[in-house]
Amino acid sequence: MGDVWYPGCAPSFSGTSAGCCIWVWGWYFSGLSRSVQTEDIDFERFEKSATSASKEFPAGSQVARSFEMTASSNIFAKQRLTAGQLRAVAERRFDDAVALCDTGQNARANGAQYLSGIVIEILLKGQLLKLYPHAAGQASGKVADDRIIWTLIWRSHDLADILDRLPLLRIAVNGKGSEAMKPYLEWLMGICNRGTIHARYSPATSTIADAREMISRVRILKERLK
Repeated sequence: MGDVWYPGCAPSFSGTSAGCCIWVWGWYFSGLSRSVQTEDIDFERFEKSATSASKEFPAGSQVARSFEMTASSNIFAKQRLTAGQLRAVAERRFDDAVALCDTGQNARANGAQYLSGIVIEILLKGQLLKLYPHAAGQASGKVADDRIIWTLIWRSHDLADILDRLPLLRIAVNGKGSEAMKPYLEWLMGICNRGTIHARYSPATSTIADAREMISRVRILKERLK
């Protein structure tokens, strides 16, 4: 079997080829360590690095395959999505939450609830995009109110602030709740005021029963937020 290389580990051979490979690994991962310290990772730079490296190393080599994987599996790249795309992503995150909940394990409850909150966040931001399509572009050059909307869509995780910008949606959700004799608006406001983004850092452990209850509410709410 050939040598297996891991990030940060040099192959066990010497010569010009080894020195070149070590330099590329050091150059690539030093760039990675500097970039991940910021919230907005410069993936375009990484992809250019991968393209550049592919010219030095033949296709199929272990170094080339590593760079190719970085470019092809880049789920972390910044993207500006449409309201329709956000709805599609929300459905995928809801399915992820259900999959965690279906394990029946309390250890997976936090993740299930966190992802359920993300579903609501994505759908509310989709509503902002529909209501303020002119605010979806770059923040620079916008009037103050448009910059606030842009920040709520692309930067903020404050669901209560986002919901405050959607008064007609609140009325509609409340009306649907009245028809179904269910407190839909109360459920929605409870999720928004809870600050679900903080669950990612919480050392506490929820229960799968709590996760099932939240998912059951989000299953209903997400249809009212599309």
